[in-house]
Amino acid sequence: MNQTAWTNSLALSGHAGYGRFRLSHLKDGQRPDFVKAYVGPLVAAHRHNREQAKLPPAERRIARPEKLHLIMAGGVGAGKTVAAAAAGSLAVECGMMARFVSHSMYLSWLRPDGAPAGLTAVRIRERYERCDLLILDDLCNEMDGYATNHVRTETSDLITSRINSNRPTIFTTNLTFDQVAVVLGERLASRVGGQASVLKMVGEDRRQPEKW
Repeated sequence: MNQTAWTNSLALSGHAGYGRFRLSHLKDGQRPDFVKAYVGPLVAAHRHNREQAKLPPAERRIARPEKLHLIMAGGVGAGKTVAAAAAGSLAVECGMMARFVSHSMYLSWLRPDGAPAGLTAVRIRERYERCDLLILDDLCNEMDGYATNHVRTETSDLITSRINSNRPTIFTTNLTFDQVAVVLGERLASRVGGQASVLKMVGEDRRQPEKW
């Protein structure tokens, strides 16, 4: 079930081919050891909390990773999405339910009649708010310089819901903190950054496009 949910989310986002990536595919600049060190505590906390859920509420001791989120930041083609997909695959292999979606696509699906066939805006929100690990790709991509009520409200609701329920999120972005804050607002950007580890990826565009 977890593998199917992960594979389907990649396909729905137009990233079906990314399901093949594992930590072994990452280059040094993508910091596979860093990614593994982030996912490990998530998996341990997830397993612990599943066992605790079997106990009466008053007896439960919920584990919370020191850093709930991971921000993968870097220029275009630095390998952020590949590294995030590898992290998602690792989490799924370890028993977590992970889903992948780009920030802009998630927002478009929540507009009237914007959801993919067979889904509703309510169902979209549930899918991405409640999964064990969410990969929100290209945070604020092509949104720097402007913000709308739809962008801020829906993004805030998603992130706040995940933080309040102790669910981790991996963000990839080409933007700096200040640029993200322009779109989401300082408060929300600060709330994300305050509970996150940051992995900065540098280097040339791995896709090696023709220049013009």
